[in-house]
Amino acid sequence: MPDPLEIARSIEHTPTGHDKHVHNFSDIYQQLSQLQTQDGGPHSARFQQDLQQINEKLHDDGVLPNLQLQGIDGAGHILTRNIADNKNVAQNAESVNDFGGLDTSNARQMRDQMLARALGVDVSRNGDGSYNVAMPDANAATGSILNTVMKGLLGGGKGGAAPFGMNPLLAQAWTGWEEKPEQ
Repeated sequence: MPDPLEIARSIEHTPTGHDKHVHNFSDIYQQLSQLQTQDGGPHSARFQQDLQQINEKLHDDGVLPNLQLQGIDGAGHILTRNIADNKNVAQNAESVNDFGGLDTSNARQMRDQMLARALGVDVSRNGDGSYNVAMPDANAATGSILNTVMKGLLGGGKGGAAPFGMNPLLAQAWTGWEEKPEQ
């Protein structure tokens, strides 16, 4: 019989795609299915407790910080919640997105992600909506410059900092990349 902590350990060792944010949870789906049956169904208090235990273990270990497992649907989908956006998503078990990458349905974030990749920078999103910008292993000066540029382009995380190089007077009035409707 599956153990919730054993399932969490299995999740920690699942293969990811090239972007490190898409996971193959085919085996995890089977384990969750067995756990759900063992615990008395998808809405049983015990199954919900076990899911909570799995999520807590993963988050304590820094794994899938943007994702919360909510169950399975019986049709090959793992039910998840995007913590930053508070949205529920049924995902194919073979390609579960951990919501750590930038949102490719958002045009601005997609452009930022493409620029970051072109510069060799890894940008990921945290559960609170802020961003991590990981520099390439080049030299420290290059990493520092790229860090400044990327944080400026992304708005400095949650602080909403003005883009790198913006005139200081314009920076005082900076409200973000989104175009505001004229009044």
